[in-house]
Amino acid sequence: MAIRISAPAENNILEVVYGAEAIGDWEWARDREDVANAISSTNRSRVLIDASALPSFPGLVLIQEHNEQVAANEVLSAAKFAVLFACVGEPEQFLHITGSNRGIRIQCFTSKDDALVWLSF
Repeated sequence: MAIRISAPAENNILEVVYGAEAIGDWEWARDREDVANAISSTNRSRVLIDASALPSFPGLVLIQEHNEQVAANEVLSAAKFAVLFACVGEPEQFLHITGSNRGIRIQCFTSKDDALVWLSF
């Protein structure tokens, strides 16, 4: 399943929603490209990613490679990401740590309200 990307009029935040299907390497590559294009076309650099419906999160190697690609992309590396999960465990913490270590402004949340507040600063 492809991600759903929207730019609600009520805020200046780009919203990305994942469905309930597992994601693989090629899908993350496509999703990165789609998000970068949406950031460029909407001129919104604050991104809420709702991954709370995902049944599982990709493995640690894929997470690390994903963050390397985000950090290497000029558009994505300039953005600020709040990622919403059903719960925050080891893979989600690894996403945050490896992203932050590469200069990505990223934080993981289990509350959409908290994520939106963090993105507003």
